[in-house]
Amino acid sequence: MTGKHLFELMSLAVSAVNGCEQCVKSHGASLIGLGATEEQVWDAIRIASVVASYDRIVH
Repeated sequence: MTGKHLFELMSLAVSAVNGCEQCVKSHGASLIGLGATEEQVWDAIRIASVVASYDRIVH
């Protein structure tokens, strides 16, 4: 995983949690361009959602 790949992955996760559809599409497309699969993009979104939901439940 390159620095750019990790940056786009983290940016995708933050964008998904913040609910920014335009940013999710942009970072998702960047990840696909870097060689990620669509399944990996959706996995990142699902994991970010679970982590954000857990934080809201606990706090």
